[in-house]
Amino acid sequence: RHVLVIGAGKMSELTTASLMARGAGTVFVANHRIERAERLVRRFGGRAVHFDTIPSELERADIVISSTRCPRPILTAADVKPVLPRRAGRPLVFIDVAVPRDLDPAIGQLDGCSLYDIDSVGDAHGDSRNGRGEAVVGAERIAAEEAARFAEWQRSLEVVPAIAALRRRAEEIRLAELARREGRLRALSEPEREAVDIITTQIVNKLLHVPTVRLKEAVRDPHARPYAEALRHLFALEERER
Repeated sequence: RHVLVIGAGKMSELTTASLMARGAGTVFVANHRIERAERLVRRFGGRAVHFDTIPSELERADIVISSTRCPRPILTAADVKPVLPRRAGRPLVFIDVAVPRDLDPAIGQLDGCSLYDIDSVGDAHGDSRNGRGEAVVGAERIAAEEAARFAEWQRSLEVVPAIAALRRRAEEIRLAELARREGRLRALSEPEREAVDIITTQIVNKLLHVPTVRLKEAVRDPHARPYAEALRHLFALEERER
């Protein structure tokens, strides 16, 4: 399949990497600054194209995934409609994961076009077998997976830094306590001091293992933010990061 990714930010990186890893076919990345698109495809694969070539790319695309930071829609129904006669009736699926939205909602009303955002794509995927063509089913499957990845990534912005902050704080405490007892530790042999270091590290890791696992699991939960906020509050992590 021909996939057009619009934008070269974090979400576009995740999308392109995922598509290339799955062998999605031909992936093109369009961005206002072509050098950013080129840098992205050097890392993950695909081909960079200039932003003004998007209309011609729409002629070939099966899926369009858009995630830019533009304050207004980058594609309207008026932009897409002239392309459709040249597509020979092939369906075209758009997924908009930008905030604010990149794509004019009227695009979804055009013949042969389906338009989903990260909230609606899951429902569309669930109904995609009802008389739809194979290309649309496949496109919606990829779109649903990418929407889920995006939502999970957004939640990880809250959870993952909290985990890292907790582990940094625990390591600071461990090292500080060892430093306080430096005088006593000098009486130990080098192997014994290494053993103390290993044991204290293992204690910290074991104490943090379950909270870390639970927080990582919480990334899949749409209500993950309170977990991260509670962690920061209970361990005063926000004060340590100021």
